[in-house]
Amino acid sequence: MQADDNNQQLSPQHYQQIAEMCTDVIWRADLQGRLLYVSPSVEQVTGHSVADCLQKGIFGHLTPESQEKARRVLEAEIEHELSGAPDPMRHRTMELQEYHSTGRLLNVEICATFERDQNQRPVGLLGVTRDISQRKLIESLLFQSEQRYREQFEKVDDAYMLLEDEMFVDCNVACLKMFGMAEKQQFLNQHPSDLSPEFQPDGQRSREKATQLIQLALETGNARFEWVHRDLLGHTFHSEVQLTTLRQSGRVRVFAVVRNVSEHKAARDGYLRLSTAIEQTAEAVVVLSRSGEIEYVNPAFTEVTGMGQEDALGRPLNMFDGGLQERSVIQECRQVVRAGRTWRGTFATHDCNGKLLVLDSTVSPVRDAEGRTINFVAVMRNITSEMTLQKQLRQVQRLEAIGSLAGAISHDFNNLLFVITGSVAQLMECELTQEQRGNCEDINSAAQRSSELVRQILTFASRSELQAVPVQVGSIVKEAGRLIRNTLPAGVEMRMHLHDNDAYVKADPTNLHQIIMNLFTNARHAMLDGGGQLEIIHRSIQLAESERRSLSLKHPGSYVELLVRDEGCGIPPELHERIFEPFFTTKDPDKGTGLGLSVIKDIIAGLGGSITVQSQPGSGSTFRVLIPQCNSVGKSGSIQNGELPRGDEAILLVDDDSAICRLMSRMLDGLGYTVHACSSAIDALDRFTVNPFAYDLLITDMHMPQLSGDQLVERFQAIRPELPVITCSGFSSARCVDGECLESGFLCKPISRRDLALAVRRVLDATMVLQ
Repeated sequence: MQADDNNQQLSPQHYQQIAEMCTDVIWRADLQGRLLYVSPSVEQVTGHSVADCLQKGIFGHLTPESQEKARRVLEAEIEHELSGAPDPMRHRTMELQEYHSTGRLLNVEICATFERDQNQRPVGLLGVTRDISQRKLIESLLFQSEQRYREQFEKVDDAYMLLEDEMFVDCNVACLKMFGMAEKQQFLNQHPSDLSPEFQPDGQRSREKATQLIQLALETGNARFEWVHRDLLGHTFHSEVQLTTLRQSGRVRVFAVVRNVSEHKAARDGYLRLSTAIEQTAEAVVVLSRSGEIEYVNPAFTEVTGMGQEDALGRPLNMFDGGLQERSVIQECRQVVRAGRTWRGTFATHDCNGKLLVLDSTVSPVRDAEGRTINFVAVMRNITSEMTLQKQLRQVQRLEAIGSLAGAISHDFNNLLFVITGSVAQLMECELTQEQRGNCEDINSAAQRSSELVRQILTFASRSELQAVPVQVGSIVKEAGRLIRNTLPAGVEMRMHLHDNDAYVKADPTNLHQIIMNLFTNARHAMLDGGGQLEIIHRSIQLAESERRSLSLKHPGSYVELLVRDEGCGIPPELHERIFEPFFTTKDPDKGTGLGLSVIKDIIAGLGGSITVQSQPGSGSTFRVLIPQCNSVGKSGSIQNGELPRGDEAILLVDDDSAICRLMSRMLDGLGYTVHACSSAIDALDRFTVNPFAYDLLITDMHMPQLSGDQLVERFQAIRPELPVITCSGFSSARCVDGECLESGFLCKPISRRDLALAVRRVLDATMVLQ
């Protein structure tokens, strides 16, 4: 009673002080989940400030799944209250996940109950949140907890007592010690309920329940149950009670054996919490014997590896090793853990279905009370997807580097091609023999083809954002075929059957290049040793509804079909699906990453299409790609061939390449214009500054030393804002697509005489209209 009186005297400030000293997070909220109070320990547990938590409420930092679970439980509890069955002792314990302020996930255990008014109606929530995230200690703590429980259980002294007519008539010393009594007289002539709280945990009065259990023992001869006792100081403890009926000399007595199991119960509850945590964690947990055989796996192990618990027990942990893991890594792991240390690293293996599995693993020794290693425990997290993304990122970075290099080379290369094509075009305007004209045409054709190759390389290595536009697949197949034909080994013949070349698909040209080049390259590699025929078929087809469903294609209508058929070594049937998995490759490590088919499968799926393979060992392979057709977008009407437009305006030409200056000067002179050429941007600026109205048009290269084209234009237009400008560049630009300029004032090198004439006249005429 004295303890109860003291509790009644505690002020709200005392309760708050107790809450703020607790390491668990104690909180109070309304029925909508808005926090009214949260203890300061929330900052240590979650990293979030008290103010942040009060603002976001009890659901604010939970993961979406945990939010849904918590709200569902709260709604169920409120509904239970409204059903007319309120239970003031009722509480709910949940394991949820929430975000730490650093972004990592915390596993927490929340125990909550309703806060009630004087009429026992719920008005809010009271709860305690505990962090249970330290997985690396779980196994060790689990074992140590079990050991402590066993040791404590063995050391507990049992209390013996004798009852007659429901009153104690005798006891042993251990009984007195259990109840905190100095002598037996303090114990005798008391009812069991006198040494118990008024109510048992099930809500039944202790006196009534004790009478019922004693009566049960008298009727059946014995009874076994759990009980909550209270010692002389008012402290309660849990116990196990065994009642046995004794009948001697006409007297009926009940012999009771009482064992204090408070510590055992706490240990058992802790064991259950830890066991539940291991069973429910998303990481695979494996307990190994000292010799390395599996003794336990949790459900997450089955989810990660696909192997059931019964199949895993007794097997070594490296059972999935398919030769992917370096032996040095396995040896290092064994050496570290056998030396009593924790090993952390990555295992690359296969699951039981043969799929690639990359595991971020921690392997630790488990020690007994004397420090001897008795087990090993491994905690493994599946990071296959993360590793796939990292490898793809490295591949993209390499492509970006190639794109940068290709862009830099293209500028100089296109400048050289411009000089060649322009000079040949001027030469062909002269009187030539048939042989000389044929030679010029060959030179021009080779230069144009070189320009196309540069454009294709830049397209494939493009760093610009991908954009889906109507594209003719046939033209890209033809271009890719020309590229790959020069790399085919002796003994490999390429045959292309291109039908329906006017069929369009909506895709990014770079992606289509990647798809086609990957299939061509794989076919080439398959025939390196034995040679054979590489056959490419392109056509437009109409799929039957049944075939479309079997391929999971959603788009009705026509499809562009691309078949790439080789006569190489072939692919076993069991690998037909696996070749599309990330990192899977049949090539040597230095010849393939295993990402090609995986990436293009994702690209094709994103286009609404499909890719399938038909192959048998020794019979070659046929890859079939289907992509939905789309309507073509007609290009703006081109200017018909005819006499080129001319003029008599004055043009200031600026290019740091003197050969290009001479070439373009001859082109413009031939069209009637007066040309003032400068190979230095600084000289051009000085000349323009002296007499800015002496020129009707500025034509400048974009990439020059001292001043770039953009900077030069800015300086010129600061002096004369209305000055018309045409810029030229040998770089691949977003302002040019397939060699066609998207801006009237921009020209891609190499520049034909026709394109130059049309652009100059168009810009000058537009300026005259504006004036």
